[in-house]
Amino acid sequence: MVSINPLKKQLMNIAVFASEQVGYEIVSHFKARKKKLVCLVLDVGDPQNMNKTIIESAYSDHILYSDFICSKVGLDFLKSIDIELGILAWWPQLITEPLLHIPKYGFINMHPSYLPYNRGKHYYFWNIVEELPFGVSLHFINKNIDAGDIAFQKRVEKGWEDTGFSLREKSLSEIVSLFRENFDVIVSGQIPHSKQNLEAGTFHQGSELENASRIDLDGSYSARRLLNIIRGRSGFQQGGAWFCDNNEKYEINITIKRVKSG
Repeated sequence: MVSINPLKKQLMNIAVFASEQVGYEIVSHFKARKKKLVCLVLDVGDPQNMNKTIIESAYSDHILYSDFICSKVGLDFLKSIDIELGILAWWPQLITEPLLHIPKYGFINMHPSYLPYNRGKHYYFWNIVEELPFGVSLHFINKNIDAGDIAFQKRVEKGWEDTGFSLREKSLSEIVSLFRENFDVIVSGQIPHSKQNLEAGTFHQGSELENASRIDLDGSYSARRLLNIIRGRSGFQQGGAWFCDNNEKYEINITIKRVKSG
């Protein structure tokens, strides 16, 4: 069942919570489209040292930081500027009450999976291991993780040559494209809402990854599952599927290349 946000005017007061390269791409797109933000919020941790670049690309009335908005003064300020819609552009922190309910029409999050599949952490690994449809989604948030109504989503092709790293890179590009493709609809306020079938979906905690990546040297696996576990952790500079032998730990990375027969 799909419903439409019943607004009759273009949204004027949009706040973007931006982090890393995706945050930069989203903020830059607002500026390119001459759409001013009422507020830009940056992650004080700045994991990729992108905050300066994001600020330079911004067209915004106010620039705030994550530590400030967690304070009572910060929350009161956000309430005072009448935010209509919040957009989480690769935002690393959970949005909880009372911040959750400050934007009049809620928050839209960018999640790099084809919801309701692969809610939670390490979507790239679990998507390969569980052999699920891959894609990206823009969805409204609620008090549960990645469980809100879907606004827009897109299937993305994958194959045997993909690794966890390549799926992550595809998702970064595709989620920005999905946002740009639907920018006019988003700022118009006519945003679709489609309920997720959470019972049909999957969810994983971050703590599950290491144990799921362990190869038991005496275990029994189909070749397909073993290859999927290994390639699901492959391509990254650090980490990988792993096994232990004689009290030593070994990591595995794999490359699969398609070849022409004949």
